[in-house]
This record gives sequence, C-alpha cells and structure tokens, in this order.
Amino acid sequence: MRFLYIFLITSFTGFSSVFGQTFEDSVVVSETSYFADSLKFYDFISPNGDGFNDYFVIDYLQYFPNSELMVYNTWGSMVYQNKNYQNEFSGRANVNMVLVGQDLPDGVYYYTLIDTIKRKHSGKITIKR
Repeated sequence: MRFLYIFLITSFTGFSSVFGQTFEDSVVVSETSYFADSLKFYDFISPNGDGFNDYFVIDYLQYFPNSELMVYNTWGSMVYQNKNYQNEFSGRANVNMVLVGQDLPDGVYYYTLIDTIKRKHSGKITIKR
C-alpha cells in the first residue's frame, strides 16, 4: 500500500514551498516521488558491441541506489550478482567458478532485483548476441 502526503505552504509574499513525505514503497527526489513500481525493466539484451541493447537497463534505477541484481541461468545457478547495480550487466558472468569472466551463451535468464526499499522484482531476460 502506498501513501503520499504533500503539503503546500503559501505565505503572504507569494512564495510557495512544497514538502513531501512518502511511506513504505517510495523515495522522494526533490519534488518528485518515485515508487518501486516506477522501475521499468527491459527483457532483451544483445551484447555485441554495436552500442544498442548492450546492457540490461532498468529505467529510474538511479533513484534506488544500492539495489542488488542477481541473474540465474535456466537451471537456477547464479551467474551474476551486483550489490550496487547501475545498468552494467552485459551478459558476462561474475559468479560461479566455472563461468567467471566468460560471456554467457544466448538464451533466457532470470533476474531478481532487490531495490533500496527491499522490494523484490523478478523477471526474465533474453540474451542474443
């Protein structure tokens, strides 16, 4: 459940101030609130170096610092983990002794993102080089 309280205070001089406070599943950046539901996940990357779709991008992630991303293969083995994800997953493994530093093969992978306010987001991502 989300609650957003905004108070508008206007003085006799014509100066207005906006104070906002949010509860539970949102963060406030200046006068704009971003709810965890605001995150937009793309489900496809093609890390071939052409500059298009080379990284797993999550829109509005910058407003949820220290979000943890975990990526799993179809067998449930973790292949990538980052405790401060900043849209830099390019289909290269950094977990699992056998795969560290290697490009992951084309296919469907599953991710879990735990954001700043501890909400869990899960989905799938397709890698096609």
